[in-house]
Amino acid sequence: MLHKNALGAGQQPSLEVPHKFLRWALILFFVIEYIRPQGLANLKLQFVIILLMFFAFLYAKDRSWSKLLTAQLIFFLIVAKSLPLALNNYAVYSVMKVMFGYIAIVFAISWLMSWRIPFRQVILSWVLIIGYVSIYGMLHGGRGPGGMIGDENDLALAVVSVLPFALFGFDYLKGWGKWLSFICIVVFTAAIIASFSRGGFIGLAV
Repeated sequence: MLHKNALGAGQQPSLEVPHKFLRWALILFFVIEYIRPQGLANLKLQFVIILLMFFAFLYAKDRSWSKLLTAQLIFFLIVAKSLPLALNNYAVYSVMKVMFGYIAIVFAISWLMSWRIPFRQVILSWVLIIGYVSIYGMLHGGRGPGGMIGDENDLALAVVSVLPFALFGFDYLKGWGKWLSFICIVVFTAAIIASFSRGGFIGLAV
C-alpha cells in the first residue's frame, strides 16, 4: 500500500517520510549496478549504499514487513549458520556477502517504495536506466554493459522485468509520460529481439 506524501490542512503526518537522500542513493545504486560507469563502479560504492540502506531501514520508525521478507531473512540466517561448518568458508562467505546485499536492498525498496513520491521517482529512474541499457545492448550485439547484466539472457531478463511498467505508463499516463512510455516499449522490444534470448522471447510473449 502506498502512503500519501501530501496531507490536507489540519492533518498530522502519521508516518515518517524517508529522506530524499535515501531514494537518490537507491537510484545511484541502480545506476552503478545496471549501467556500470567505470569511474563509479571502481569506487565500490555499492556496498556503502547497501550498508546505508540497511541501517536506515533499521533506524526507521515506520517500515513495511511481509512474510516474503521473513522467508528471505530466515534463508540468509540458515546460510550464515553453515559458514563455520563449510569446507570452503570463503565460498560461503562470498555467497553470504552477495545475499546480504540483495536482502538489504530488498528491505530498502520495501520501505522506500511504500511512499507514493519515492515510488514514482524510483520506478521512472529504473525504466530510464533500463532504457539506456537496452540501447547499449542493441549496439553491442545484445550484451549488457557488464556486472549483473553481462550476457544476452541477463539483458533480456532486465528488460522483460521493467517492460510491464512501460506498458502501464502507456495505458494510464497522459502527455509526455504516455509518449515516453511508448518509446520505452519500442526500445525494450527491440532490445529483447537483439538479445536473441529464448527466455526473453517467452517473457515478451507472456
